[in-house]
Amino acid sequence: ERMQRTMARWRTPGVKKAFDCWRDYIEITIEERAEEAKELVRQEMEYKLESGHISAQKLEVLRAQEAQRRIQMSKRVIARMLRQHLAIAWTGFKESLSTTKENRETVRRVLGRMTHQQLSGAFQRYFASVKDHIRVKVICTRLLQR
Repeated sequence: ERMQRTMARWRTPGVKKAFDCWRDYIEITIEERAEEAKELVRQEMEYKLESGHISAQKLEVLRAQEAQRRIQMSKRVIARMLRQHLAIAWTGFKESLSTTKENRETVRRVLGRMTHQQLSGAFQRYFASVKDHIRVKVICTRLLQR
C-alpha cells in the first residue's frame, strides 16, 4: 500500500519532472568530478615526470593502469545500466501479469453472473413446469372424483 502511494506520487508530472531534473544534475556532477579527477591525475603525472620523480617507462605503466581502471569502471557502469533495464523489464512483466490476472478474475465473475442468471432462469422454468404439473394433476383428480 505504501509503495502504491509512493508510485502514485511519482506519477504526478511535477514530482516526476523534479526527480528527473535532480537525477540529471547528479549525473552531470558525477561527470564533472570524474573529469576533474582525470585532470588532477594527468597534472600529477606530468609534474612527477618533469621533476624527475618518475621515469618515462614508469609513467607509461601508470597510464596503462589508469586506462585499465577506466575500462573496469566502464564495465561496472554498463553492468549497472543493464541491471536497471532488467529491473524495469521485470517490473513491466509483473504489472502485465497482475493486469492479466485481474482481467481473468473480472471475466470469471462476469461469466459466473451469466451462468447464475441462466441457472436462475432454468430453475424458474422448472418451477413453472412443476406448478403446471401439479395444477393438471389436481384438475384430473377432480374430474375422476365426479
